[in-house]
Amino acid sequence: MEEYTMCLIVVKPIGKTFPHKKQMKQWFNWFPDGVGISFQDKGRVRTVKGAMTIPAMHKLESSVEKYLHRDGKRIEDTIAIIQFRAAITGSVCQKYCHPFPITKNQEALNGLNVVSDKALAHNGIIWEYNGYYSVREDVYAQNYYAPGSHQRQKGFDINDAQEFIVDYLVDMGESIWNKGVQNIIEAHTESKFAVLSGNQLALIGSFIEDGGYLYSNAGYKPAPPIKSITCYRKLPLPITELGGKPISQDSKVVTNLNRSLVQCEPCGEWVYSYELKEHEGNRLCPSCYALIGLAGA
Repeated sequence: MEEYTMCLIVVKPIGKTFPHKKQMKQWFNWFPDGVGISFQDKGRVRTVKGAMTIPAMHKLESSVEKYLHRDGKRIEDTIAIIQFRAAITGSVCQKYCHPFPITKNQEALNGLNVVSDKALAHNGIIWEYNGYYSVREDVYAQNYYAPGSHQRQKGFDINDAQEFIVDYLVDMGESIWNKGVQNIIEAHTESKFAVLSGNQLALIGSFIEDGGYLYSNAGYKPAPPIKSITCYRKLPLPITELGGKPISQDSKVVTNLNRSLVQCEPCGEWVYSYELKEHEGNRLCPSCYALIGLAGA
């Protein structure tokens, strides 16, 4: 997995249907904080979002198809961007589901069924809205952080993509389609975006093409199963053989998962479960246990 796996953008090009419902369900389970869809509709972009459950997500898909059927079109006739959210900034709620219309109108940004000239889905963290590095010091100093603290104040809630749209993207206008401008956006935000209009699609950042669909990161497919663990040891091994074969005392051990490896709480060393020793409620590796013994001697 790469660094952008906090959300997943799926781009459905012309000629493709929605991904299979089983796959959509799996993505929702992996990115469970809400789903939204933007699609080309009558020369503009309609965004429907706010699906917080799997049944609601499937209803969202059906609503897109109904809008298109109304005009004698099929889902294959339009480009759609689907975003599965894993919340980082902003609460888990319907209004913060992506995509968002590119507008300064807050009601439209929060809307669950909105028509606009352009819409955007975001994958990543826009750092200036995720900490005290914000360029909007008036907002952060007075509202976001409690006085003298880096803890977010209760009740104050923002979404980094919405803030970036309002502060930058709206005023860029049609220059957002310029590749040089897109490169600046990518470098400035360290994020990925899918921008959709009634007749254009722009992908900012690298997307993965697989089966005709485009994905903002490798989170669309499951990670390969773990078959073994390699554990590098600093201390002599407590056993001299494994499976009837001798083990070098300074070697690495590759073990199947059915041999339980656990972590020493004080030092973080990985050891076999039978090596741990209890001391005042803590589970210690032999090294830490020996140090306690020396200290008490």
